[in-house]
Amino acid sequence: MSNWTAIALAAPACLFAAASVVVLALAVVDRHPMWPRESVNLAEAAAARDEGEVARLIEGGEDFNQRYPVRPGLLFDRPAVLTPLEAAIAADDPTVVQRLVQAGTPLDVERWTYLHCIAGGDEAPQVLERYRPPGAEPDCDSVRARGHTMAEMRTPDRSWLTPRRAIYLLAGILSLSFGYDLMRIPVQVSDTLVDLIYVQQSPSGWESFMSEVTTSAYLRPLRLAQVKVLFDLAHGHYWLVYRGSHVLLLAAALFLFVRALDIRTWRDGAAGAFALTVFTGIHTFRGIVREGFPVNHFLVIVV
Repeated sequence: MSNWTAIALAAPACLFAAASVVVLALAVVDRHPMWPRESVNLAEAAAARDEGEVARLIEGGEDFNQRYPVRPGLLFDRPAVLTPLEAAIAADDPTVVQRLVQAGTPLDVERWTYLHCIAGGDEAPQVLERYRPPGAEPDCDSVRARGHTMAEMRTPDRSWLTPRRAIYLLAGILSLSFGYDLMRIPVQVSDTLVDLIYVQQSPSGWESFMSEVTTSAYLRPLRLAQVKVLFDLAHGHYWLVYRGSHVLLLAAALFLFVRALDIRTWRDGAAGAFALTVFTGIHTFRGIVREGFPVNHFLVIVV
C-alpha cells in the first residue's frame, strides 16, 4: 500500500477526530457549532411550549405577570408583546397554562373573560374553564371590539401544503411502500394453520376470546378473537383480509405517530420527517412489522 493510499484511507477518521476535539472544546465554554443556545424570556418559553424552561424561569424568579417581547416565528410572523399566560394560550399548551395559573397569575373576572375570548385553540380554553372565577361570563363581543383574537393575529396560510400535512403525506408514502411489500408476502402456513383450523371450528369470536382467557401458556385473550373475526369476514379470501389488516395496522401506527408530533412550522416539519425516519429505521421496527400469526399482535400493541 502506497503512502498516498494510506493517507486517503486515514483522512476521514482524522477529520472526524479533529471535529470531535473542536466540538468538545466548544462544549467546555457552553457553545455548540450547530445548536447554539439562545436565551429566551418566560413568554417565549411558553410560546415554544418548553415546559421545562418555563418551570426553570419561574423558579428563578422571573415575573410571570409582566409583558415580554416575543420574537417572530415562535407564534406569529411579526413581533408581539405578550404575558406568559397569553403566549401559552396562543400556543394552546394546557400544561403551561395550568402551571402559570397555579404559580399565581391573577385571574379576576375581567382578565379571565379577556383570556377566554382571545383563545383560538382547543385545549387551553378547557383549562381556563376550570379556573373560571365566580360571576365570569364569556362576553366576547366587547373583547373583540377592543382587539384581535390570537387566531386573527396569525398570518393566514393560504397554501394547502402545510408542514403538518406534508408529514402526513410522507407517512402515507411510507405506508404505501411498506404495504406494497407486505401484500406480496403470503400468509405463513407454518405459523397460522393451527389457529385457522381452530377458529374455523369455533362458533364465534366470543368463544375464541373465552378460550384464550383460561389458557395456561400465555395470556393473549384477543389473539384468537381477532383471527376469528377476520376469518369470518374473509369468505375464503384469507390472504387479502389478513395481509390487508396487516397493512392497515402499519398505516395506523405511522399516522398516529405523526399525530403525536407537535408540527407547526417547516422547521418542525424537518424534525418530524427525521423522527419518522428514525421510527421506521430503528432495528426493532423490522421485528414489529414482520410478525403475523396471522394477525400482527406487535402492531396491535403499538397502535
